[in-house]
Amino acid sequence: MAARPHRRLTLVADPGFPAELAQRVAPELPEALARGLPAAGRWDVDVVSERLVVVEQAVTRLSPDLVGNGRQPGRAVSVALTDQPQRVHTRVVIATANPEGGIALVSLPGLGAHSLGKRLAEMVVMLTGELVGNDAPEVVKRGPRSLRRVAEPSERDIRFEGSGLAARVRLLAGMVRANRPWRLVPQLSGAFAGALATAAYVVVSAFLWRIADRAGPLRLALTNLFAVVAMVAWLIAKHRLWERPSDRGARRLAALYNVVTAVSLAAGVLCLYAGVLVLSFLGEVLLVRSSIFQESLGHAVGWKDYAAIAWLAASMATVGGAIGSGLDSDEIAREAAYGYRQRQRSRDLREESRCTGDDEEVGARGEQH
Repeated sequence: MAARPHRRLTLVADPGFPAELAQRVAPELPEALARGLPAAGRWDVDVVSERLVVVEQAVTRLSPDLVGNGRQPGRAVSVALTDQPQRVHTRVVIATANPEGGIALVSLPGLGAHSLGKRLAEMVVMLTGELVGNDAPEVVKRGPRSLRRVAEPSERDIRFEGSGLAARVRLLAGMVRANRPWRLVPQLSGAFAGALATAAYVVVSAFLWRIADRAGPLRLALTNLFAVVAMVAWLIAKHRLWERPSDRGARRLAALYNVVTAVSLAAGVLCLYAGVLVLSFLGEVLLVRSSIFQESLGHAVGWKDYAAIAWLAASMATVGGAIGSGLDSDEIAREAAYGYRQRQRSRDLREESRCTGDDEEVGARGEQH
């Protein structure tokens, strides 16, 4: 009986979220590859983290020079992972494979925001099948229904595209997920402290109790919305996170980046808001007797009245106490801006080229699309 061939797959991932996801998925890939591509033999999987420069419009051939340290001789293939979104015109590109070069690229935002490990593993198996010359029809059938395989005669690359509104919604959700907005929460500690001071005043103010009592759910909800929007706008302005490209062709991409930045910041602000809301409610329950509330409001009180006052306290605290504080670090804030990260990638590679004198290789990697 002939020995089964032994192959190597290298995941080459951008630093940060792509590298973390690659490390998480890598241990399960040998078994998934053996199951999905039984004729291809046994697999070893390595993970390499290196800065990739990937442009948004995937319009020409994927270059093997996209990866440096991940290139391996012989039976090895490479799959690069990036958090940069990719499109062809208005269609979302989830992955690209170059069988001749033995390399593929996965744009993680195109996979969406949930079940990323499972989706990435399926995509890697599918792409590896393309690279080693195995169509892997069963693997392709198990992919998302909206996934479309495109192999145009004029191009050597094979693309996997998402179609319709669902693909664009997944892309937006995936970009927000790749931003890891929960990392902003610790950076709002100064804002949180200021917000608690404002909330404490509202909790013990009989005048504001009466305002909350007469406001009603609609007014409180609008106050809530205004507080979150104001805080997000302040953070964007203070840390200069809004993209304003002069190039007309870049404006559509900038609009996508700006939406992702705003949603990512809103997630962080909502976490702060929720924390202040909970602490305000607990503070009222522990410190203010219901008889005092009844005397001030002129009617019997229940948990809904406590909740209304805490709701107003959280909104006023977000606007009055947190806006002036902002985030503790400009760098953390800019992690929420896709455009900033892409420019940082380009600067890093240019700096590497100056240090190593390898301008031609870096230029090839930077212009791979």
